[in-house]
Amino acid sequence: MIEQRQKIEMELIGLALEGQFVNLTGLLKAKHFTKSLEVNHQRIWQTFEELYPKSSINLITVTNHLRKKFNISYAVHLSNCLGSVVSNNPFEMSLMLLEFNFRQALIEMFENELKTNPEERDIILEILQEIKHLSNDIVDLLNDITAFAMEANLYFYDNLNQMNKRVNRIAEDIKECSHIRSLVTHLKQVKGLPLDAKRVLAIKELTELLVLTLGSREIPENLNETLKRIRYEYFK
Repeated sequence: MIEQRQKIEMELIGLALEGQFVNLTGLLKAKHFTKSLEVNHQRIWQTFEELYPKSSINLITVTNHLRKKFNISYAVHLSNCLGSVVSNNPFEMSLMLLEFNFRQALIEMFENELKTNPEERDIILEILQEIKHLSNDIVDLLNDITAFAMEANLYFYDNLNQMNKRVNRIAEDIKECSHIRSLVTHLKQVKGLPLDAKRVLAIKELTELLVLTLGSREIPENLNETLKRIRYEYFK
């Protein structure tokens, strides 16, 4: 799990260095990354936050900032992060990293429950086994565990329910951001269609929705209606 998480973090850092930080800043914070004796990804992301929007985010500006402020040289590691980029979907990568955070939070929660409530040991150990299995989608798994806890009247249902609501809200926000961005990109790149006034207007509306969503982390109430209208009126 640690190795997979490191690869995702490196790719997200690489995407940010390629100019995608503007799309990631509303979704990820330094606390979502890890730090180790070898490399501190939290500090790198913190550097992005300190530089943006006053300065561009690239290999040179970030390397210089880290050297001047912390007296550390991450030039080689940052170059490796750039070389690790294989995706062009920052939203999907963000969700993958956040899923690791959700998973770790669940593990810590149930490991603590194991210490304080040994009478539920068998159930908790079974739940922990499912959580640690990386092939299980954490959002779907959390829904299932929460439903089971409610049905079995388990004492940790309230904590699970709160986490479930938070995880689902963030996951849906990211998926909606990705969907809006895909529509914007598609409208710009469709071959054979002139960039007429209607399509320009559609791109403008979608871009404004994307900025609004990224800025507030909340989905506008009329989002679905707006997307449907854009699809049918502008994009046929």
